Amino acid sequence: MTTEQKYRLLPLTDFSDDKKSKIKDDNSSKDFQPEPLSPRSKNFFLFILSFITVLASTAVAILTPFFPLVLPKVGVKTTIWIGMVLEGGSLIIFGFLNLIADRNTFVIFCTITRALQGVGASFNATACIACAISIKKESLSSVAAIMEFAAGLGFMLSPVFGGVLYQ
Repeated sequence: MTTEQKYRLLPLTDFSDDKKSKIKDDNSSKDFQPEPLSPRSKNFFLFILSFITVLASTAVAILTPFFPLVLPKVGVKTTIWIGMVLEGGSLIIFGFLNLIADRNTFVIFCTITRALQGVGASFNATACIACAISIKKESLSSVAAIMEFAAGLGFMLSPVFGGVLYQ
């Protein structure tokens, strides 16, 4: 187990018992002793992480009904590009957030990036549905069904592929 993996496991480790838990750093002879977390602070941090996880979906649910009003003024192509830049950029930034050492700063930046990801997903969803419906106007229900099936399939299979790639 690398040092980085040990540091990532620290929030999940219970150091509140009487035993002194020490994690030895492979690169130095110093012993690392994290600050004990009380059960109350652990539960609060898990609540914040759950809130951050749900934030993107909440932003999509709230903002998607308003983007059809913007779509005719901006255009489908521009809306898709704005969505891709916002969503992709926030995902790239989200990948580098593990470099932030302070917990409060980490939570703030995670919240901001997840909200931006939700805004970008709203732009993309609205523009893609409008584009697909404009191509196949006579079978609106089948287009919507195929798009929802593809989204559901992606939600089901992406954790499996992500777990395989992570290993």
